[in-house]
Amino acid sequence: VMVIGMLPMSILSASAAEVSETIALAGSTGTVSGESISWASGSLSFTANQNTSSNAIRTTDTDHFRLYVGFSATLTCSAGNITKIVMTATGSSYAIAPTGSDGSVGTVSGTTITIVPKEASNTYTIPSITKQTRIKSIAVTYATVDSGDCAHTNVETIAAVDATCTTAGNTAGTK
Repeated sequence: VMVIGMLPMSILSASAAEVSETIALAGSTGTVSGESISWASGSLSFTANQNTSSNAIRTTDTDHFRLYVGFSATLTCSAGNITKIVMTATGSSYAIAPTGSDGSVGTVSGTTITIVPKEASNTYTIPSITKQTRIKSIAVTYATVDSGDCAHTNVETIAAVDATCTTAGNTAGTK
């Protein structure tokens, strides 16, 4: 209680907001670089790497992307920490529950794969795909920090509850 009482009230007033974004995947729309393929949309980026797989990256599918056994995958959100990932597969036989590098295990219901990361991070990695998975889209829910009264575009997030506006002449201060 004493420590909280010593924190500036502006830090206590900052709040996290949950936001969702979706990224569509198709082999034909990804950007290939060597043994990896990536997509970017809004705050999201998704990269798949061939790694130990004997299968090459497939770029001919127009409505999904195939993650083969041995591929790894990384999802990154530039706007906040990922709190939930929902992948839509092409069919229930291609909806496989992955295990993340943080130890979290996805769940499957029909063509929907749901992952709740164990750790707060803006990056989620699946180190190795264990069975071919065909993904049409990925919806990501992430937590952002409310920067309070500051309306400037260059707000720096400092920890999960503290943001400081760096615009010269700003009177809003730290939130």
